[in-house]
Amino acid sequence: MSIKFRVAAAGVAALSLAAPLALAGGAQGAKPATTQPSVSTKLLNCGGGTNTSGAGAAFLSYCVSSEGNVASFRAGVAGESINVGTPVEGYALCYTGGPVAYDIMSSAANWGPPSGTAAAGISRTTLDGKFKLTQVFAKDASGGVRITITLRNNSALVQTGIKFSRVVDFDANNTTTNQAVGGPDSVTALGGTPALGVTLKNLSFPLVHAAGIETFGGVFATPTCAPVAPLASPQAGTDLGARIDYTIGNLNPGISKVIKVLYTRA
Repeated sequence: MSIKFRVAAAGVAALSLAAPLALAGGAQGAKPATTQPSVSTKLLNCGGGTNTSGAGAAFLSYCVSSEGNVASFRAGVAGESINVGTPVEGYALCYTGGPVAYDIMSSAANWGPPSGTAAAGISRTTLDGKFKLTQVFAKDASGGVRITITLRNNSALVQTGIKFSRVVDFDANNTTTNQAVGGPDSVTALGGTPALGVTLKNLSFPLVHAAGIETFGGVFATPTCAPVAPLASPQAGTDLGARIDYTIGNLNPGISKVIKVLYTRA
């Protein structure tokens, strides 16, 4: 199994924000189970592309890493809601007979190198060559960023027991102390005064899926395709994450499944 802990390379594309974003370069440090620093410990990787538009309530700014993570997100008048503390955002793929292939920015395993851009599509293949993942990031009419994820069976055999997850450590409105409410299709996190924030929402209703609130330690843990430390809704006054887990089942050779998720202002 290939595991890596990543530091973004210098010289990646800069993100244009309405207000300065405090960043500190350097390697990822050890992370406590339930708390995190108030300033990012990761150099912002916007190698996949950025999008900034609008003003006031219509403002939107997001940054996508080279590997297909939403590394930064701001919408409306809320502050930064992902790139605070030690950022966690990404995806995990599970399937029968294979290791978990994941990338949550702070760590990654079992994916090959990425290619492409956020707007045209960022593609990766699992190290065993069985799956190709392509993610396209686009501004949504809701004022957020829509991610269209295409998972293709790249092998000559039927692949079974396939599950896919999107996970995030929410630090809504530039604070690690959040409120959160979740339902079967979405999780919303709010922070600061006034309470503002972000929603992670499923857009693929034909697929079997479940959204939920997680502890910070749960989303930072080595990913699986199921909740690690789930919390009941609502939650308040702590550092919280969110996830949406999809059950895909089987894929025949050459067949793809499309999943759509949305980050939008709360």
